[in-house]
Amino acid sequence: MKVVPVPKEFFGNFFRGDSYIVLSIKEIKGSLDSHIHFWLGSETSQDEAGVAAYKSVELDDFLGGSPVQHREVEGAETSRFVSYFPKGLTVKAGGVKSGFNHVEEVFKPKLLRVKGKTIPVVSEVEIGWENMNDGDSFILDLGQTIFAWMGGKCRRSERLRVRIFLRNRCVFRQLSEIFRYSNR
Repeated sequence: MKVVPVPKEFFGNFFRGDSYIVLSIKEIKGSLDSHIHFWLGSETSQDEAGVAAYKSVELDDFLGGSPVQHREVEGAETSRFVSYFPKGLTVKAGGVKSGFNHVEEVFKPKLLRVKGKTIPVVSEVEIGWENMNDGDSFILDLGQTIFAWMGGKCRRSERLRVRIFLRNRCVFRQLSEIFRYSNR
């Protein structure tokens, strides 16, 4: 297995079946603050997870051992990791087969849950009412039509994230929004 760079336009997009290494280097008061994160999707193989961890150690050694290493797991990302993606994190089903050329042969409808406090994370869940709740927002992507459903108890940041997500992805699509507010 080999480590493949992710094009900048895909930053913040992750596949459940893959593992990723994210390097952050910032200058703070004249010194470098370095962090290496390896992110493990819930469906990543043990081999890929092992390679991500091993390559993170190699990168740390290459940088002189100064970076702090972090293990990130899908659904339990640290706030530091999430902060690197101001447009939010999007977790998609599947994985990348070779390089970064992920090609979907046939479109399949998707249900995306938007959940989180400061920077909400968008993650794909199985389509069904049992996966929806009043505390989060959801996007149902049917291809040419997209529905946004905002739970009555969802956070303002989640509502905003839904709108940003839709604006970024719906340039050429018909858009329908459904707002649901609870009586509380």
